[in-house]
Amino acid sequence: MSSPPPWARSLHSPLTTDNSRLPLVVQTTCVLLAIGVTAAWPYLRGSGAIIAFALSYGFFSGAFLSLVSPCVAVLTKDMSVMGMRMGLVFALSGFGLLTGNPLAGILVSTVSYKAAAVWALAAMGLGAGILGVAAGLEEK
Repeated sequence: MSSPPPWARSLHSPLTTDNSRLPLVVQTTCVLLAIGVTAAWPYLRGSGAIIAFALSYGFFSGAFLSLVSPCVAVLTKDMSVMGMRMGLVFALSGFGLLTGNPLAGILVSTVSYKAAAVWALAAMGLGAGILGVAAGLEEK
């Protein structure tokens, strides 16, 4: 689940080549849809529901993993600072990746899967909020 298949990462990119604002729109939409799918996770029963969850989450998470660089490029007007912005985005993402899985593991082992789902929802909600603020600041 934490690694979307290659088709999930590559299907979103052709959608974002025509319009300069489209990477933000596609990424924000997929983040919100992934939040919705994650909200349903604790309530799923049966292998069919879990497989559908894994496929849909993999597809939507493929967008917000593969469209990071185009979104940074869209939000950068001065290309001389783009490398610094990319480094900052990936450093912050690395911190989330470093801490997210161990915290989710602790929540699953001590509390429940529902607690891990709430943690995932909170983290994705924070990311969606930051993305929305960045998009709003870019418009000014």
